[in-house]
Amino acid sequence: MIDPKKVFLGGFSQGGIMSYSVGLTFPQKFAGIFILSSRLLPEVKPLVKPKEELQNLEIFIAHGKNDSVLPIQYAADALAFLR
Repeated sequence: MIDPKKVFLGGFSQGGIMSYSVGLTFPQKFAGIFILSSRLLPEVKPLVKPKEELQNLEIFIAHGKNDSVLPIQYAADALAFLR
């Protein structure tokens, strides 16, 4: 059996969207998520587990400031939502 305390989920762009979606709705399955140049979809926000259930989930967000496809504001928005 795989120990969820050793599993990290992450992705770039669309992979980050999926990592947000899965990691924030099933946080007990992962030690953490890492998101690179991506966004948290508004459709996913109502499905995100309560903050108490996210406490043990490590979250790393990085975004290029000159990204012309997904603006860096998406990272700031996700960070604000998660705080």
